[in-house]
Amino acid sequence: MRTVTVVALLLLANAGLVVLRRSASSQRAALVDAASTQLREADQARVSNERRRALDALIAKARSQTVDPRDIGALRDVLVRAEQGLSIDRLSLEFRPEERLPAEFGGSSVHASLRGRFEAIYDYLERLELMFLPLSPGNLALRGDPSGVTLTIQWAARWPLAGDEGALELSPTEVSKLTQWLSLEPRPRPERDIFSFRVTGAPSEGGSLTRVPELASPEIRLEDPELAEPAEPERPVLTGFVLARPELEPDVRRRVLAALRYQGEVHLVMVGDTIGEYVVDRMEARASVTLTRTDTGELLRLTFE
Repeated sequence: MRTVTVVALLLLANAGLVVLRRSASSQRAALVDAASTQLREADQARVSNERRRALDALIAKARSQTVDPRDIGALRDVLVRAEQGLSIDRLSLEFRPEERLPAEFGGSSVHASLRGRFEAIYDYLERLELMFLPLSPGNLALRGDPSGVTLTIQWAARWPLAGDEGALELSPTEVSKLTQWLSLEPRPRPERDIFSFRVTGAPSEGGSLTRVPELASPEIRLEDPELAEPAEPERPVLTGFVLARPELEPDVRRRVLAALRYQGEVHLVMVGDTIGEYVVDRMEARASVTLTRTDTGELLRLTFE
């Protein structure tokens, strides 16, 4: 009888140890899970804080490098100040209210026309670009003659309305675009004035070039009108290319534009655009542009002069 009691007690004790072991194992697993959760949350908080600090630093850098007009009056002052010291005549500067803007943004359509030497017009546009203004250029036309260049340009201006700037949130894609935008290097200055006369000879020691006006063709009179051939349409001249970075121009069709001089004006065109009697058929960036004459189907391949 005593032996049976001892065995029963041993069995009970063993069962109790099994239960305690399972309970201890369950509690340890719960503690491990809790510790893992805390570590994961702490790591997420650290990453979030690092991203917030990096974003705050990026925004601070943007604000230090940009001019941030918040209304039409301030924007007009900036555009006018950009003309100071340059030989530029302002022909017009108009601001037209924009409609259908998001509630948190204000904006205006800006139409400007200026005239001056090619170098002065270039310096004016370069000044505006270095200010990182909230301007998106739209239509742009350059018309030149021996006395100067006329710039006609339209911008879309956008600025945030007053609100809680501390709540600004940017997606990773927007952060990447902002970083690349602030890291843009100034473009090299043009090697020549695309509206200048034909240039001959080598540069002198002072770096200037001798400009030689084109010689006038001798006047030819045809007595018989039937012998007169129809005048050929003026052919466009390729003067350069405008290459947009993918992060700045989402429309792949507008990432490569050709600058063509035609009838005294410079036009920025892409494949499919029409200029005079020609349609832009193909384009090889930095190399050539192929045009098709609409009335005859003639192909015209343009390269740099």
